[in-house]
Amino acid sequence: MPRALLRLLLAIPLLGTVMTSAAPPDSEAPVSLSAEPRWFKGNLHTHTLWSDGNDYPEMVVDWYTRHGYQFLALSDHNVLGQGTKWMSVAEADKRAKQDGFARYRERFGESWVETRTEKDVPQVRLKPLGEYRTLFEKPGHFLLIPGEEITDHFEQKPIHMNASNLAELIKPQGGKSVTETMANNLAAVEEQGKRLGRPILTHLNHPNFGYAITAEELAMVTKERFFEVYNGHPDVHHQGDEAHSGVERIWDIINTIRIGEMKAGPVAGLATDDSHHYFGKEGATSGRGWVMVRSRFLTPESIIKGIETGDFHASSGVTLKDVRYSPKSRTLDLEIEPQGNAHYSTTFIGTLKGYDPTRKPVTDKQGKPLPVTKRYSDDVGKVLATVEGTNATYTLTGQELFVRAVVTSDQAPENPSFEGQKAQAWTQPVGWEKWVASVDSNGHSAFPGKVSRWEGFVRHDFQVDGADVIVVEPETPLPGRPWAWRGEFFGAFANADIALVKAGWHLAYMGVPDQFGSPKAIAKWEKLYDVLVYDHKLSPKPGLIGLSRGALYCMAWAAARPDQTLLVYLDNGVCDFKSWPGGKPKGLGTGNGSPPEWLKLLKAYDFKNDEEAIASKVNPVDRLEPLAKAKLPIFLVYGDSDRVVPHQENSEVIFDRYKALGGPVERIVKPGQDHHPHGLTDPTPVVEFFEKVRKGR
Repeated sequence: MPRALLRLLLAIPLLGTVMTSAAPPDSEAPVSLSAEPRWFKGNLHTHTLWSDGNDYPEMVVDWYTRHGYQFLALSDHNVLGQGTKWMSVAEADKRAKQDGFARYRERFGESWVETRTEKDVPQVRLKPLGEYRTLFEKPGHFLLIPGEEITDHFEQKPIHMNASNLAELIKPQGGKSVTETMANNLAAVEEQGKRLGRPILTHLNHPNFGYAITAEELAMVTKERFFEVYNGHPDVHHQGDEAHSGVERIWDIINTIRIGEMKAGPVAGLATDDSHHYFGKEGATSGRGWVMVRSRFLTPESIIKGIETGDFHASSGVTLKDVRYSPKSRTLDLEIEPQGNAHYSTTFIGTLKGYDPTRKPVTDKQGKPLPVTKRYSDDVGKVLATVEGTNATYTLTGQELFVRAVVTSDQAPENPSFEGQKAQAWTQPVGWEKWVASVDSNGHSAFPGKVSRWEGFVRHDFQVDGADVIVVEPETPLPGRPWAWRGEFFGAFANADIALVKAGWHLAYMGVPDQFGSPKAIAKWEKLYDVLVYDHKLSPKPGLIGLSRGALYCMAWAAARPDQTLLVYLDNGVCDFKSWPGGKPKGLGTGNGSPPEWLKLLKAYDFKNDEEAIASKVNPVDRLEPLAKAKLPIFLVYGDSDRVVPHQENSEVIFDRYKALGGPVERIVKPGQDHHPHGLTDPTPVVEFFEKVRKGR
C-alpha cells in the first residue's frame, strides 16, 4: 500500500465521532453469528457530483460517517458511480457556489485527489465507489450500498425510483402510464436481483414531486412495497396544498385501498435526505431524514431483509429506543429516547373495518376533475388514540385494517426542510395481515419476505425480531395446518423434513445460532410462534425436530411449553451439554467435546464459570417431568457408536428416564453409526410417527 494512501486511511475516521444511542458497540471484536439485533441508522437517497449533487462522493460519505450513520446508499440519477469520469474543477465549484475543490483537497490531500488539464481546463477525477469505499467501511460499523435513482417520467410527470444494492445500471424503462412506468422499472430491478441472486430494495421517491403520482396510482402497483413518507428535499411538497393531499395522507389512502379493497399488503414508509447540497443549509441538505433498521448484521442483505420484514422506522429527528408489535396481544409499543426538554405526542392512526369508502374528485374552478389524489372520508386514516410522553401503547381491537404510529416532538428538527416543521418518527403499519389475500381458500395469510423454491416447494425467507426465518409450504396443507419446527441446521440431512412437507406439513426454522437452547433463544422462538400461530394460523402445537445441538432448543421449548408442543423427534441429539460441548476436554464425558463451543455456551446462558454450568439443571435430561406429565411423545434416532454426542450420555439417558416417568417414548438405534450421517435412509418411520401423533392428539 502506498504510504500516502496509508496516511489517508489513518486520517479519515471509519465511524463518525458524533455517535447516537443506536450506534453499534465501539468494539474491535469480530462480528459473530451470535450478534444481537440492534438499530442501524442510514440514508437511502443521496446525490454527488456524479449526477446533480454539488460535492465529491468522498466528501459526502465523510459527512455521514462523522454524523452517526451506519449505512449509506449513494443513488445518483441514472448512474452507478462506476468507471472513469473527469469533471471541470470550475463546474464543480460553480455547483458548490464556493471553492469546493479546495475543501476536498484539504480534507483528503493532494496524493488522493487526481487532476489533469485538458485544453487549458483544470479537471478533477470523480472516484468510483469501488475505489473509495475502503476508506470508510468497517464491519459492523459503517456500510456503503451501491444504488441508483432510476429517473423516469410519463409525459411531464417525474417518476423516480431508488434501487439499493444494484450491481448493474438499470436504464429507465418507460411506460404508457404512470402505473406502467413504475411496474416496468420494478420488473427490471426484480430481473436483475433474480439473475444475480442479489437482494435489491426498490422504493418510490417523493410522490408529490411535480405532483406526479396519486395515491390511487401507487395503490395499484402492489409490487411496490416502499415509498418515501418523508423526503428532506424542500421542493417535494411534503405537505401538499389546497388541491393535493400531503404525503402522510396519501400513505393512509394507499393502504386503505390496498388492504380494504384489494386485499393486498400495505406500502411501508421510508424517510430520506435526498441530499444534493453540502455547503451550508440552503437547498437539499443532509441530516433531514433517515431510517432506523433493526438487524443482526450490517450487510446489504441484512439491512434489506430488515426493511422487507418491516423491522424499521423512519425519522426526521425523533429517536425511538424501541418499537414492538405483538400479534398475540395485539399491542403496538413505542419507547422514545428523550432529547433535551422536548415533549412528545404519539398519534396512532388507522382505518377501521366498515369505513366510509366515499371519495370525490378534486375539481378546478370550472368543475373539471383534476388528475390528483381524490378526497376521502375522515374514516380513512383516522386518529385512533393520542398518547403524551416517552412511552406509548395501542392495543388493537381487531377492527383495524391497519394501525401506524407517528411521534411528534414540540421541537423543530436540527435541519428543517419546511417552515413550522417539527421532528417526527413514523412506524410501519401493523395488524393488517388477516385482511390481505390468503394463500388458500381458508383465509390463511400469505407469508412475507422473499419467495423461492426449496426441494420443489415454496419457501419464504423473512425476519422475526431480527432473526432469520424460513417457512416452507406444502402443496396441500393437512387439516389443522400442522407444522414441523427444525431446531438447527436447516437443510442438513433433511430427508425427513422433505417427506413431512410432501405429506402436507409446513416446515419452519428460525436462525438463533450459538444459543444452545438458552432462555435467549426460547424468547426468540416465542416471537416466531406468535407470528406463525396467530398471524398465519398454523397449528398451536408444532412437532419439533432436533438434530445434534438442535435438541437443546427443542427440549427447552417442550419443557417450558408442553401445552404448545405436539411431539419431539431427536436425532443424535445433544441432551446434556456436559457431554457436548463439555466432553473429555472438561472431564465431563467420553465424547470429543469442543472447548470453543463450551465458551459460547457459557456466554449464551450467562454462566459465570464452568462450575455454575455444571451445577445447573437446565439440560434436557434434567427437565423431563413437564413433558412426561403432558404425555408428550418422544421419538429418538441415534447411532450406538457416536463419538461426538455419545448415546450413553444423551439419547439413552432420555429414553431410560422418560420411560421411568411414564412418558411415551420410541427409538430406533443405528448399529455401528457415528454422529454423521443423521437421519434414516428411509424417513418413513419418522413421518409415520408424526402422523400417528397428529391423528391421535
